[in-house]
Amino acid sequence: DRGHNNGQNCNEGDGSEEGRLLFKQLWIPICIYIASLALYISGAVTELMFFENSDIGSPGVCLRSFNLATLGNALVSPSSLTDNSAAGQTWILYLVYVFLCLAFPVLTHLLQGVFIIGWGR
Repeated sequence: DRGHNNGQNCNEGDGSEEGRLLFKQLWIPICIYIASLALYISGAVTELMFFENSDIGSPGVCLRSFNLATLGNALVSPSSLTDNSAAGQTWILYLVYVFLCLAFPVLTHLLQGVFIIGWGR
């Protein structure tokens, strides 16, 4: 029987948990989870863009800095939506940004945590 394993599922063996997961020890996925979470948090608070502008003859300088969380809010701030002919598209861009850059990674980390807790039981 080429391609068959005598009626057994690939994850079902002779009672061993060899086919269950890639790692036998729980500390390996926990270390990967902690590293992933630390990288996401450090990336979220790291400065992505920095703007400095000043008016000619003005003594003050306007400094603006954006990280992952504040960049999305800058898209839909009242100053960026003033005289914006594509305000609806800007809001769609904002919703997609929030989903892909903020909500999706947080949901992924929560599911990883639930999986590790369930696997540890």
